[in-house]
This record gives sequence, structure tokens and C-alpha cells, in this order.
Amino acid sequence: MGEASQAPILFVGSNPSFGGNEYYPAIDWTDEDLVDFFDFAFSGKHAQIKDGIYARQADGSYGSFVRTWAGIRGRAKELLQRNPNPGMDYAMTEIVRCRSRDEIGVESARDHCADLYLERTIELSSARVIVALGSQVRGWLRKRWHLQPRPVSEIELNGMTRMIAFLPHPTSFGSKTFESVMPDELARLRAVLAECDQVREAN
Repeated sequence: MGEASQAPILFVGSNPSFGGNEYYPAIDWTDEDLVDFFDFAFSGKHAQIKDGIYARQADGSYGSFVRTWAGIRGRAKELLQRNPNPGMDYAMTEIVRCRSRDEIGVESARDHCADLYLERTIELSSARVIVALGSQVRGWLRKRWHLQPRPVSEIELNGMTRMIAFLPHPTSFGSKTFESVMPDELARLRAVLAECDQVREAN
């Protein structure tokens, strides 16, 4: 969700939640509408997320805020040190694409779904900073890319240096900000994103 080909930050969660009343594509949607729904989830004609935190319902209204999205927006603000523009400053994806309540089925589907979609999504993104949220994502990425168990790792992927930062899930208990989890690495992440802002301004 969001313009992953442009956004400098990509948040990777476990899987989309399911409440039963969300506005979501139907089988008769055109490819154009599907692309608009996901790429412009925050701003397009099918925008499903308002202000980065409110989910659009099937009746067109916007429900109460989504805690995960609120946490993600907060972490983007912490990294950028300004109010982020959701969809342009950051995009969101999941290691398992199917929706469920309380991560039901994620563990059994994780490896299969990630092999199909996740690495390809990351390769196609422009994200310099990838934020892995929660244990499911952390476990797969560390295993797949042979990463050391530290808060931030650096890899070369698709001709670009990427910073991989590992945080607890936004709805988990305990510390989950960059400042509390990785204070020594925070300045490094901010510097990378400041470079991205400078490039944007120059263009």
C-alpha cells in the first residue's frame, strides 16, 4: 500500500487484518482500479486509508483508527523528524498477503508467501530503509539474507544499498520506537533518509 516505487521507507508487517466491513476490491474490478487501490491507498479515488490511520468501510465511511497504521505513521515521523506524507514518504506491505484476524495462519503460510511475493516487492521498491515489524518478518528476513541478530543490517539488493531495521510490531507490548530499541543506529537511519529528501528536492 502506497507508492513503493517512490517511497524511501518500506514497512513490512505480518499480514493484513480482517474485520469484515472494510472497503476492498471485488472480483469484477479492472486491473487499473486494482493498481489504484494499492498504489494510491492513501490518496487515489479508491483510497482505503484516511490520514494514514483510518480504514475506509464498505459503506464509504471511515472507521476508528487502526493501531498498526498509527504506529507505522509514528515511526515514519520519528525517522523523518517531520510529519510524513503517507504513501509517498512510506509504503506498507506484508509477508503474508491473505487477510486474517490475529495473524491466524501466518506462521504456516509465511515461507510460501514470502518466496512468492515479498522479495520481489522489496526489489521493485525504492526504499533505502526497510522496517521489519514483528517476529514473523524478522525471522524470515534474517534467514533469507543471512543477517546477524542486530537491530540494523545493511544489504545490497537490486543495485541499491538497503538498511534493514527490526522493530517489534506496533501493537505489541513494551518498547517499540527507534529511540528505545536502537538509539545508537537512529542517527544513521535518519542520515540515509535525509539524503533521499535532498535528492527529491533537487529533482
